[in-house]
Amino acid sequence: MGTEKISFHNIPLIKKTIKDGNEWILNSGIQNKIKLDKNYGGYHAWIDFKSQKFSYLYSEITGYLITYNCFIYTLTKNKKNLIAAEIAANWLIKRAQLSFGGFRCFELIDKNLKILDKSNLTYSFDNGVILNGLINLYKITKKKKYLNSANKCGDWLIKCKNLKTGKIKPVYDFKKKKFIYNSKSWSMVSGSYHTKISIGLFNLYSITKQKKYSNLAKIIIKESLKLQKPNGMFPSTKFHLNLHPHCYSAEGIWVNAKLFEKNSCFNSVKLAVKWALKEKKNKIPPRLFFPKSKKIFYYRVDAISQLLRLLILLKLDKKILNHENDIENLMSIIFTNISKSKKKLFKGAFFWGYQSSGKKSNSINVWTTIFIIQTLIYILNFNSKKKINPFHII
Repeated sequence: MGTEKISFHNIPLIKKTIKDGNEWILNSGIQNKIKLDKNYGGYHAWIDFKSQKFSYLYSEITGYLITYNCFIYTLTKNKKNLIAAEIAANWLIKRAQLSFGGFRCFELIDKNLKILDKSNLTYSFDNGVILNGLINLYKITKKKKYLNSANKCGDWLIKCKNLKTGKIKPVYDFKKKKFIYNSKSWSMVSGSYHTKISIGLFNLYSITKQKKYSNLAKIIIKESLKLQKPNGMFPSTKFHLNLHPHCYSAEGIWVNAKLFEKNSCFNSVKLAVKWALKEKKNKIPPRLFFPKSKKIFYYRVDAISQLLRLLILLKLDKKILNHENDIENLMSIIFTNISKSKKKLFKGAFFWGYQSSGKKSNSINVWTTIFIIQTLIYILNFNSKKKINPFHII
């Protein structure tokens, strides 16, 4: 896992990486562009570098890509990004949204893929991500179908609230018509990572002015802040911390801090970032942290880019100083994982990283790539005065 130092002052390299990455998003096939296909517009989670097979059409990630394409469109006015956002939203509404308002998790494409079947599940987290994308797209297009879909989704998220605890129920099995839990899996428990849902709810409120959405968002933030340890950790389960949802937790709180200028929330994000940087080994933050036993440092590139993005955002807000070495170390890890292939299927994209066992993944990953592109764009903001739209955080 050796790295060669990459400087955040290397503007030409950063600009080229952004350009190549966006070209991959638009033209590689990671988004289904076959107009007569029933899945036209949906985004695959990844493509396997060896088999060259796409994995599955992923509703959560398609939601992220709506926001990503809106984000790029506002910067460049590239109509290809806006078209990509619209056909992604159309796929979600036609193929993934259920009658009660929630969105199904995924649709499997590679039938040989060894993965837990989640086709009958809808995750509240995923719905928050999709909700944010739909509202971002509505703000640009003013098309009512996106707002109508978002309202249905927002109303279902309100039903996900546990009336006793105020926390969000994580997963709904719509075949069995019941919420399900797994205390050992971070994505199947009520956790601090649900702060990401608050972003979509606040965004929906910004259009509808219905307080039921902002009230739930505020409750989510309040409950999530209670879970943060004094040292900055956001535990993922009772047993461990996973850097990926740890960063999710901080991202939602950062948006809340930006929207309401809350220093307490900025301090929470700062603590979360500093904890991860403090626990690093050989310049790599822990991917998994078990307080009483061990740490695992086989990294996920998406989590590394999330941590870097949070660090950059805090520096842009002047909430954190220095850390230039940390920025360059994290960038070096990221750039070690860029595809060197010249094929359109892979050029400009990034690998996902390592399994927790240490095995290198063959996945050229779409959400990892957009996390990185956005992070690099924010790095360019060191040299500009462009304001950051909090609702565009992927």
